[in-house]
Amino acid sequence: MSESMSALRSLLRVIRQRISPKRKNSMWHDHVMAEYRRNAAERDPARLKELAKLAADYTNLVRDVHHERELLLSYNIGIDRDARQRKMVQSTAARVGLRLPITDDGQEGYAELQGGTESSKG
Repeated sequence: MSESMSALRSLLRVIRQRISPKRKNSMWHDHVMAEYRRNAAERDPARLKELAKLAADYTNLVRDVHHERELLLSYNIGIDRDARQRKMVQSTAARVGLRLPITDDGQEGYAELQGGTESSKG
């Protein structure tokens, strides 16, 4: 039972983080909960193990698809190199809980990382 609850919590967490928060679009959350409730009376240990494995597989699928999507976006050569690097710096700063300062050109702190703004060079 604890294995299935753990798999359910993991799946719901990944859905909330990677697909859609419940308050914005509850379709995925509702579907997973409906499937869980439909199988709640199941007592066969083999079937319970199979359902927990299915939930774990879905969890890994959602995580991996999201990770692959991020990689493909990071490899996109159609985006300007500076814009791509600026976005990467911003996401790294956000990951550790920081925000870059706004520079003269309206961009968040990227010019400072390159050695200053145009006005400080001239």
